[in-house]
Amino acid sequence: MSSGRRRRPGWAAGTGSSTLRLSVMEDNVPALAIYRRHGFREAGGEGRELILVKHL
Repeated sequence: MSSGRRRRPGWAAGTGSSTLRLSVMEDNVPALAIYRRHGFREAGGEGRELILVKHL
């Protein structure tokens, strides 16, 4: 893994954030694959919408 992937995104680091949170539709398989590959994990959801988080 390159060192760039281990660093916090600049905008998140600038705010002192420790977690990134996003939502994606459960049937958006390509997006889910990308997010999971970059360390996001499911943290719940509602209906067809999934909430994904990544701890920085």
